[in-house]
Amino acid sequence: MPNAALLLSRLRGEPQHTQELVELVLEDLLERPLAELVDPKLVGDALLSGLRNSLKNPGTKSWINERLQAGIAQLKADQRSLLRRVPRDAVEPVQDLLKRPYSPDPHVLRAMVDHQAMRNLMREVLTHSLTDFASKLKPPTKALGTGRLAQWAGAATVAAKMVGSEVERQLDGRIKSYVDGAISHAIGIAVDNVCDHKNAVEYGNMRADMIDVALAFPVSTWGRELAKLEPTALVDDVHQILSAAASSKELEEELRAMLEGMVEEQGHLSARAFLAGSGLEESWRPPMQTLMLSHTRNVIESQVFADWLHKVCE
Repeated sequence: MPNAALLLSRLRGEPQHTQELVELVLEDLLERPLAELVDPKLVGDALLSGLRNSLKNPGTKSWINERLQAGIAQLKADQRSLLRRVPRDAVEPVQDLLKRPYSPDPHVLRAMVDHQAMRNLMREVLTHSLTDFASKLKPPTKALGTGRLAQWAGAATVAAKMVGSEVERQLDGRIKSYVDGAISHAIGIAVDNVCDHKNAVEYGNMRADMIDVALAFPVSTWGRELAKLEPTALVDDVHQILSAAASSKELEEELRAMLEGMVEEQGHLSARAFLAGSGLEESWRPPMQTLMLSHTRNVIESQVFADWLHKVCE
């Protein structure tokens, strides 16, 4: 019969045993075929079951809201710029990525931007610009002096004022009619400009510069902007979307089909063979092993583990 006190003493006093146990677990995982590690039905059911149970739990939304509100409060109180919180070495690769020349498909872009909101915006801009331009086209009577020509100009001005309201009304009507017909053309010009490969570098630079602009603002600014999205309502919306998706039979079938396809294609390979050449095992195993070892030792040092071990050995 195993002696619980002796086992506990050995595990706590001789750390190499715990290290060997962690290594055994990792080796076993790496050497097992993927088909054994990933059971499509078991994994799919577990994922969906966990998601459904979390969504049904009334405390989940409250917990998310509390964390979200606390995070926003911290952001709103931080007056530092993002540039002081984000390492420059992490920003530059992002800017390089955004700078890469990219010319979108004009059909796709037009389908996305030719929306009523965009048309309303362009109507407002064009109408204001044309009306402002038309209002400035007035006879320069003051520059004509006091001679007969100035008298004629003055008489013309009086006559113009008599019919001014009617002219302006007709002009406004013509501007609105022209703008309504020009909006599609204006959207087309904008789309062609954005999609023209000759402008790809310029727009790439603009995207990269937007990062610098965003980083220059205080963190509190973005906290206020986030608060404008009404996070509580946003969480409710996301919760509703996830609930509808989780209860969908189609999602269950798609998830299982995806896992089955992966296992069917790669299931005969061990996890180690699957990762071969990627460098992932070499990169991730040492820190993963260290983390697992630390947690395992914490468990072994706990009274809960000691009680469990005594129970097993009885």
